[in-house]
Amino acid sequence: AVVAAGFESGTAVVLPDGFQANLSEMLRGLYSRLGADFRYIGGGAGDNLKFFKTFQFTEQGVDSDAVATAVLDGAAISTAIGHGWTPMGHPMVMTKVRGKTVYEIDGIPAFEAYKKHLGEISREEFKTQGMLHPLGFPDVFGQYTIRDPLTVNDDGSIRFVTEVPTQAVGNVMEGQIDQLIETAEEAAREAAAGVSEPACILLFDCISRVLLMGDRFAEEIQAIRAAVGPDLPLLGALTFGEIGAYEDVPQMHNKTTVVAVAGDAKA
Repeated sequence: AVVAAGFESGTAVVLPDGFQANLSEMLRGLYSRLGADFRYIGGGAGDNLKFFKTFQFTEQGVDSDAVATAVLDGAAISTAIGHGWTPMGHPMVMTKVRGKTVYEIDGIPAFEAYKKHLGEISREEFKTQGMLHPLGFPDVFGQYTIRDPLTVNDDGSIRFVTEVPTQAVGNVMEGQIDQLIETAEEAAREAAAGVSEPACILLFDCISRVLLMGDRFAEEIQAIRAAVGPDLPLLGALTFGEIGAYEDVPQMHNKTTVVAVAGDAKA
């Protein structure tokens, strides 16, 4: 539909159902049609963590299990992303995966492999430890794409927010709140540097960052605004999976901040 509308470039705002099992595939399909002349930002819809159902809507109507996409054209928009998580311990191989569920890591049940990095945590403790220690997968740019664990299943497998590639090599990650805030500020500063005279900020931030930061989440918003312009309008959402790119190709992310700044084009 975007191609049929005649758009040849712009910023695609992509808002899918965050509970779908093929979000990475959806994004690859979108990118294969639109290509590198578009920027991609957005995030998955949730339902306040009830994990029941989400809704997507445009002027065409309301639906579920869908993706709403808008194209912003005619304005200079610069984007950047960051998360602040760093690897700990040795790398691991995701040896058995199906969609969002990792069954085996390094050939043993996923939860057993995960515990090797954090000690003998219980399944009850996993809810907290998983929030503090997601998995990260390195890319060709030296960045880590974060995957947020949700629950441990009865068979010792781990269910994640977003798909994990089979045979991928990743690390358990760690991070401090100060570091997460600083990285969000750096992403905002990078986005602002891509335009002249920033005019407004569009922000997609992971809901799990809010759960982790608590009252300190306000500090992250303040840091982002200070980096771009404290008096500029800011609009955004807390998302269930984020969409953004370190370079040209967009990816699904977790526990990540995606910042877009609109302004005048640089000469």
